[in-house]
Amino acid sequence: MIKQSLKRWLTKSPFKTFEKWRLDEIITQDTASMLTGVINVSNMQVRDIMITKSQMCTIALDTPANEYLAMVVETGHSRFPLIDTQNDKALGIIMAKDVLKYSLTKDMESLDLLEISRPVKVIPESKKLNLLLREFRLSHKHMAIVINEYGNISGLITIEDVLEQIVGDIIDEFDVSANSAIDKIGKDTYEMSAITPIEVCNQTLGLQLPTEDYDTIGGIVMHAFGRMPKRNEIIETEGVIFKVISCDHRRIKHIEIQLKSA
Repeated sequence: MIKQSLKRWLTKSPFKTFEKWRLDEIITQDTASMLTGVINVSNMQVRDIMITKSQMCTIALDTPANEYLAMVVETGHSRFPLIDTQNDKALGIIMAKDVLKYSLTKDMESLDLLEISRPVKVIPESKKLNLLLREFRLSHKHMAIVINEYGNISGLITIEDVLEQIVGDIIDEFDVSANSAIDKIGKDTYEMSAITPIEVCNQTLGLQLPTEDYDTIGGIVMHAFGRMPKRNEIIETEGVIFKVISCDHRRIKHIEIQLKSA
């Protein structure tokens, strides 16, 4: 659709005098996909892609220091919303580096989370993504808390979530290439992409995972959880132990499989 529109425009523009200009040479498939993403972003609202409240990793104001420190280390996230759970309000953003830095030099029990929190950006569910992206750029913020019409928290959204609508998946330090092979990392323990075909896994590891309802390993794991799991969550199904190595709020990306000893 993008190329067809450009063809109509080029025939009416000064470019029509340059026969050497061919559309396929000007607009590659990747470029066309990005242009489509830009158009889609201008028509989408925050509610369309936000991380819902149930999937948020937050720190409550009254959370004990040992609990939120463990969560910071375990999740690997760089930012955590600071929440007043009684009033369902966002109080600020806690940076993981601030918490970890403090833990190395001072007593964590004396840490005032409000004191070290950064200002939080609060936006409505109906905000257009293109406007939010511009605000992210101008304010140099990377995360915003989303509220509903009643002023209650309904989710969060990051600048990465918006950019992925334009450029596709962005690989971070916790992601592993989707093209990775099945790698043995220990005795009866293997790592693989979540999109690894079940048949390939069965052939390589000598398993008999069902292929009737799902095509990929990620499909089996998602079905077993019955929801979107979090990183490092573990579940046993079909006689195999699965561990989620990396994921986001939309999909599982990488999985560890541990075979049960006979």
